[in-house]
Amino acid sequence: MPGKRVNAGRWPRVGRALHQYELALRQWYVGGEWLALSHLWIAVENLTEAALRRTKLELSKTDEELARMLDVVTDDPARPRWQQIMREQVREQIIFDGDHDTYTTAKKASDGLEHGFLELDDVARRAIASADTTFTCVRRTIIDLLDLPREIGAELMKIKPKDVQSTRKAIRGRLLGAAADPAADGQMYPLLEWASSIDSVVREGAAFHVQPKEQVTVRTNPAVQFSFDRIEMIGRLAEGEQPRQLSEDEVSVIRTPGTDSAELMNAVMPLVDAAVTTGAERPYDGARVMAFNLFGQGVAYFQSAQTLIAGSQPAEALPSLRGLTLIAARFEQMADPEGAGLGIVLRMALNSAGEIGADPDQSQQAQRVINQVGDQLGIAIPDTLPDPGSTAIHRSLNDEMHLARSTSEGSYAIVGLHVQAGAEQSGFHTKREPDSFTDLITTACVMVQLDLLKRAASLRGSQKPLIQPGRLDPVAQLPEADDHFRVT
Repeated sequence: MPGKRVNAGRWPRVGRALHQYELALRQWYVGGEWLALSHLWIAVENLTEAALRRTKLELSKTDEELARMLDVVTDDPARPRWQQIMREQVREQIIFDGDHDTYTTAKKASDGLEHGFLELDDVARRAIASADTTFTCVRRTIIDLLDLPREIGAELMKIKPKDVQSTRKAIRGRLLGAAADPAADGQMYPLLEWASSIDSVVREGAAFHVQPKEQVTVRTNPAVQFSFDRIEMIGRLAEGEQPRQLSEDEVSVIRTPGTDSAELMNAVMPLVDAAVTTGAERPYDGARVMAFNLFGQGVAYFQSAQTLIAGSQPAEALPSLRGLTLIAARFEQMADPEGAGLGIVLRMALNSAGEIGADPDQSQQAQRVINQVGDQLGIAIPDTLPDPGSTAIHRSLNDEMHLARSTSEGSYAIVGLHVQAGAEQSGFHTKREPDSFTDLITTACVMVQLDLLKRAASLRGSQKPLIQPGRLDPVAQLPEADDHFRVT
């Protein structure tokens, strides 16, 4: 403080005690009491000498005079270590303010941990019983040694150690309905996707009152619903606090319908999975193996877009949409009766042999193998690849493809999709709430994936279709929208 000087002899010890107090606060969580107490006891030992000197100075006493005041015998030959006993009394009578039970419990826990004569569960039990009060004793001693004004010291003593790590939240409710598997398609278990945020923070003196906001999305079988009962906060109770149940006025549950486009995307995946499975079981020649692998890459693009969209990052899904669209365009060209057919995928393979930077000899060997495949199957390989931009699927998504190219090239234009101006939380946000843009990208992904399925199924040669996708009507298979609810 300005104008206040701390005795130079006691400051290093007070400084070390403050550091240990800070470390104890970092360990103040349920299960970490013994770690917190370890640091607090080191603080007590650092404060002992400073408190001893301060007391002698205030009372104008020598070591022996102070020892006798503390009922320590100084002239007994059988007990020559009276100065050590005096320091123990300084800890108990001055630092712990005569609280014998807390002092002995904390000392036994510290000694038992340091010297290993107590089991850890016994150390933990003693730490739980004494750590909270030891915090108060150390804090009071530090404030006294700093010679702070009385009103500031009183305000600081009102601030209790805050356990900010142990708080856990739990939602209670019931699953209602009848289904062989309550989980959603593609999931092992029913899921609650939970996002927590802070709605408001109000300060009243030294206390902060935080109003949380919870958003939970239920992922279950369409035949199963989640009946919300209550939300619980579990953690360490501060002094004077009592467990309580939130009233209906304090909890607001708002149910919103699920996103139709996201559900449509989920509905497409079983069709894709079935197509990949049937395709993998078919015996293929070399050209059709390449075509099937290219189809698989399209599916991988679709799945990556699905993951990003589900993670509230539809803008980052644009490059995946672009890759998926380019592959769908190639399948449209291969399925064209007047086109080059499977020669397109062979030309793509030939081009890739020189694109990946492989050893020239290896590239030439790969090109010879690809040409042999074409010769053996009687497939004419075009000299160049046709423009994918001329296909119907690509033309139907011109705007999306332009934006996707900008995104993949790191254009600054994409930044605007993440900046919220004039909102409650303005600025750049890595994620964006589902909106019309999310629906746009989701619908485009679904449309292109269905087109790819259709083109791959129609791709024939001397063999059966490349895949057997079955019924391409995901809208008819669209499950009822999942319920979403927000708890505030």
